[in-house]
Amino acid sequence: MDLGAWVSLEPEVVHAMLALGGVDNRTNHLDLGAGDGRFCTEAMVMGAKSSIGYELDPAIVAVAVAAGANVQLRDVGTLTAADVRQVNLITVWTTIEPVTTQLLGLLYERLRPGTRLVLLYDSRVQTRDGQRIEMGVPIHAWQPTEMQWVLGNKICLYVK
Repeated sequence: MDLGAWVSLEPEVVHAMLALGGVDNRTNHLDLGAGDGRFCTEAMVMGAKSSIGYELDPAIVAVAVAAGANVQLRDVGTLTAADVRQVNLITVWTTIEPVTTQLLGLLYERLRPGTRLVLLYDSRVQTRDGQRIEMGVPIHAWQPTEMQWVLGNKICLYVK
């Protein structure tokens, strides 16, 4: 099964990102690019009110289902409308694709004041079709409220 540039993330990094985002029983969490569902699972373990992950690649969703992820993962192909004003915490593992920067810019315009966004700038390098891929793109339009390094990974909290 080819999962492209998808790589798993250490549980300590997942937990640190959600802790930085302040997960509690009032948290409605959204994970963009949910992968195997580990952010959604951990958010619920940490007491989130709700957690939904969106993943584009059905092969990766199949990995999550096969692993027994007891979270709600949605295939974006079935998504007809999304109101990000319903969430107050968003996690994103950034990539080099300019779409990520554009998406985050669009999200920012629609978020309620006080919504927290936690970004992971992954230090690992992956390859796709023999090309080197640097994981992690800075979001220059926003200034982080807080930043931490966990196992060599930079995580940043942004608050609207």
